[in-house]
Amino acid sequence: MTFSIVARDDRTGAFGACGYTDIASYGAIVPHVSLRGAAATQAYVNVDNGLEVMQLLDAGQLAREAGEAVLTGDGGRDMRQMLVIGDGNQHFAWTGDQCIPWHGHLLGHDHVVGANCIKSAAVINAISESFSASGEVEFTLRLIQAIQAGEHAGGHVDNV
Repeated sequence: MTFSIVARDDRTGAFGACGYTDIASYGAIVPHVSLRGAAATQAYVNVDNGLEVMQLLDAGQLAREAGEAVLTGDGGRDMRQMLVIGDGNQHFAWTGDQCIPWHGHLLGHDHVVGANCIKSAAVINAISESFSASGEVEFTLRLIQAIQAGEHAGGHVDNV
């Protein structure tokens, strides 16, 4: 089970990523953040995808173009998820059809949320709603609270 949010703070322009998983080393393999964007690569993670998409964002490529370029060369893309936000709140999201159910993603104004191996879409909806409703909260805390809302909404599938 993994769920993540990548986002941009409209007030400061900062990017961030936050998530929750029952797999060790989330912070070392899933989130990628720079001054030009943020990405989360999850499900059957290919860390190189995250690094490559960040290089493309840093070179000025749009989020959708960068995400599509990276996934085009990935033979395992149907088992992966990728969430990307770039300058100007440009979005890209991919959820391969071989990710463990329930899986999916959603695009918000200034964020992208995705999850796999969770109970239902209620989890990603709660993350998005929390983030959208807390614009006055400091950005880092806002990301953490959004992920906590996802966990409270049901989180993990028990029998996978």
